[in-house]
Amino acid sequence: MRLHRTYDRLELAAGMLLVLIGAFVIWESGHYGMGRMANIGPGFFPRVLGIVLALAGVGTILTAFGREGEMPRLRLRVAAAVGLALLAFALIVEPFGIVPATVALTVVARFAEPRPNLWRVLVLAVLLSALCTAVFVWGLKLPLAVVKLP
Repeated sequence: MRLHRTYDRLELAAGMLLVLIGAFVIWESGHYGMGRMANIGPGFFPRVLGIVLALAGVGTILTAFGREGEMPRLRLRVAAAVGLALLAFALIVEPFGIVPATVALTVVARFAEPRPNLWRVLVLAVLLSALCTAVFVWGLKLPLAVVKLP
């Protein structure tokens, strides 16, 4: 008699990815000293984070079994819009500042939708720009210009 197992393919793939990333982080953190509990070294936090990530992956894999699920189809427009939005942010943030980069990120990412609403895009861009400025420039005091003209 053959057992027919059902499993959620998306959860299984996500769990395997988490385990792989966690294992990579654990391996890479081995190049840094762990230190002692009283004086932790630079490898302590990445190693603990890698272990937690790998354990979360194992948990995700275990929850994938016993239920059905299909792999979602890859939507190229969504993947391209998100990738291009991140690229736009990376290319714009240094020469022009965080506000123009956040606006560009928001506008480009909204092309993942079939018909983006221009009003919502503009409101979201303004709110995200204000939030990013408050958190990263004023709160964390990162050396980022708010708006920089070339």
